Amino acid sequence: MRTKILHIKGKVTAGLGEGRIFLSIPYYIESFKKYLGFEPYAGTLNIVIYDRISLENRLILDLAKGIIIPEHKEPNRVLGSVKAFPSSINSISPAAIVIPARTTHPKSVIEIISPYYLREKLSLKDGDEVEIEVYL
Repeated sequence: MRTKILHIKGKVTAGLGEGRIFLSIPYYIESFKKYLGFEPYAGTLNIVIYDRISLENRLILDLAKGIIIPEHKEPNRVLGSVKAFPSSINSISPAAIVIPARTTHPKSVIEIISPYYLREKLSLKDGDEVEIEVYL
């Protein structure tokens, strides 16, 4: 079976720092290692999508199966599920687009995780254009 590849282009944008909080929670760290095969850097790279084709490809991800990180109940909170898609960004992998079940982001903003601090590894700053290949 061949892997289908979707292309998404966008520009780097600043986040609120929430990705750093969630990616420091042991449940998510261990789950990403188990399901994606890597321990993510403690922070996400946020990308804003600005063209129609990339946005249509992003919307396909809502319907695609993806890799599901299950919801997890702890004594004083519930950690929501996350849908993930193995990806590369500007030809760097491993990486993954993550779509939390509970998010404040509009559909035009995606979050990327990787074992690397992607801003540094790719010399990125806000407004820089990136291309993501998503493997379905």
